[in-house]
Formats: sequence, C-alpha cells, structure tokens
Amino acid sequence: GTTAPVNLRLAVVSAELFPLLGAKPQMGRVFLPEENKAGNSGGRAAILSQRLWQRQFSADPAVIGRSITLSGKPFNVVGVMPAGFQYPIE
Repeated sequence: GTTAPVNLRLAVVSAELFPLLGAKPQMGRVFLPEENKAGNSGGRAAILSQRLWQRQFSADPAVIGRSITLSGKPFNVVGVMPAGFQYPIE
C-alpha cells in the first residue's frame, strides 16, 4: 500500500487450493500451477482478500499486476477474492 508497513495474516498455499474450494476471484486470477515451483521465472504471486484490497489499496483495480512487499520479498498481485471468502477458515 501507500501507508506504513502493517502486520498481516497470510497463508502459503498451492495453486490447487482455489479450484479445490470452488473459489473464484472477484478480480484477476488464482495461482497458476507453474507458480508452485521454486525458482519460477514469473516470481512470487499474491492474492488479496477483498477487505485488505479495500483497506490498504483503496479498492483500486489497478492493484492487479502491481508489486507489493511481504516479509521483505516482492510479490506480484494477481487477484482479489470476493467478499465473504475467508482462508484459513476461522
């Protein structure tokens, strides 16, 4: 985002998670199988919750394709999940 760093809850998942759950993004896409591979040339990918997208990125649709830093590493935002999607399930 454009603000000071914040602590976030995140989950490291494989590309198979979203199809398994039948979950589709509100915007963008889910992870690709090649993004599971260590050292893939496409880099790291991230999918945001709708809440995070609204709070930290002002619901800007241009966040898709943007690079963000998580735990000091760059990630490319590839999708935003719809309202109500929650993982891990609480």
